Amino acid sequence: MVWTGEEMIVWGGDTGDGGPYLADGAAYNPETDTWRMIAQAPLSPRGYHVAAWTGDEMLIVGGSGGSDGASYDPSSDTWAPIAESPVPTRSTNEGTTGSVWTGDKLFVWSAADDVAAVYDPRRDEWTEIGPTGIDATYGSLRWTGHEVYAFGDNQQAYPDERELLGAVWAGEEWRPLPTTDLSTETQYEAADARFTAWTGDRFLAWSGSGEQAKTVSYTPGDESWVETTPVPIPPCEGQGEPTRAGDQVIAFGSCGSIATFYDPALDTWTTARVLGYPTARYTVWTGEQLLHWGGGCCPSVEAWAYTPNQ
Repeated sequence: MVWTGEEMIVWGGDTGDGGPYLADGAAYNPETDTWRMIAQAPLSPRGYHVAAWTGDEMLIVGGSGGSDGASYDPSSDTWAPIAESPVPTRSTNEGTTGSVWTGDKLFVWSAADDVAAVYDPRRDEWTEIGPTGIDATYGSLRWTGHEVYAFGDNQQAYPDERELLGAVWAGEEWRPLPTTDLSTETQYEAADARFTAWTGDRFLAWSGSGEQAKTVSYTPGDESWVETTPVPIPPCEGQGEPTRAGDQVIAFGSCGSIATFYDPALDTWTTARVLGYPTARYTVWTGEQLLHWGGGCCPSVEAWAYTPNQ
């Protein structure tokens, strides 16, 4: 799912419970509260693919259906094939593929294979870059506005391996980051690379146990992670991937009506219990609203909008 500045576009995925992969897509306009079907893509049905917005086009890369990809231009409602990605893509049961758009290029990383590459849409060209050095099965990429960071975890080896691992792309190679263990004195915790967020001057990280574990922060250039104000999400609800919304970070609970907003200037969380809050976990920030669609603990095609402070 991507936000274009005018529309939220969703494409592909699956119906859950072993259902088939899909190859259709639609675009939602919040100004008119209307959906439109988009043109048929030149891609096979798939899930677990990468989606990115370049400022002009939506890029779809890889996924369970193959390593090919395509670009979609909403202004003309047309698709065009793009060069095949050299990065393996996997289902969430086998590992994850992280991605991030930097403003002119798309970084893609398969955590399980530790293979990373950069796509330049102007040249329709992929360039493989070196391995991150992170021994992980699941991973995420984050963009600070200046640098690309990779975070990985190895939950399949938990509890023997429970640290959050990281690296930063230094232009010619990856540089390792300090590791951090989210466990407490009384409770072992498995790190989760999805629960990492850039606040504008530091990274936050927490585990799926939410407030029962601890939240840590890392400022680029520091030698270690430090404990900070814990994310106020109950354990079963700490599964929503955070979203950057303006100056704040928003974390979600996936089993109930909780959204919590982090203010980096004050190092505080403000929790909202939202009436009718969805299980949807694909989320974009429009500049005024959060738009949610599908996914979550109960696969659906529900769509919701949330306006803070209303």
